[in-house]
Amino acid sequence: MNNKHYLRGGLALLLFLTLATWLLLNPIGLTSFDSSIQNLIRGDLPELVTVFFSRITILFNTSIVVTWVLVLCFFLIFKNRKRSAIFLATNLATSGILILILKFIFRRPRPAIIHLIEEHGFSFPSGHSLAATLVCGSLIILIGFAVKDRMFKNLLCILFASLIAIILLSRVYLGVHYPSDVVAGFLIGFTILNLGFPTASKWLQKDYE
Repeated sequence: MNNKHYLRGGLALLLFLTLATWLLLNPIGLTSFDSSIQNLIRGDLPELVTVFFSRITILFNTSIVVTWVLVLCFFLIFKNRKRSAIFLATNLATSGILILILKFIFRRPRPAIIHLIEEHGFSFPSGHSLAATLVCGSLIILIGFAVKDRMFKNLLCILFASLIAIILLSRVYLGVHYPSDVVAGFLIGFTILNLGFPTASKWLQKDYE
């Protein structure tokens, strides 16, 4: 079981490093590749889709995600799940620290197209995508421990996995990130979750014994 997580995490890390190397060595080539995908995703920009993506992406704006994650953490502490609260809060904090460091390293400008929402700063990797992957991925892990009903557990896991996918798609659709930005954010989060799972799961298990 642990080997599978290490393998997935290692593969995700390798893919991220491949993207990062491509960006450093041939940024024009990567942008050209990204633009062809972005044009396909944005399409005719139907109003209802634009409104939907504009609203849902707010869930992972810094102030908003910090607020609702803190509420969840206090709830977990109230339920005597202190390790789970620490796990969730730590992964959110990790996403924030990593984004500051990585964006400073790569300094990729945002796409030179119309942005449907206001964003500032650099583009690579996507902070929303990393935060969504780490936070929702953490919740999926915690659901695995906390929810006993198999059907309900699967439903919740599908819901949070779908939210990750929607957030990634929204950042490209809204024009504030290239596809490679959101893929990079996802890959970093996926790497952290998988490489840390064997140790974290043993530690978290004590909350549910």
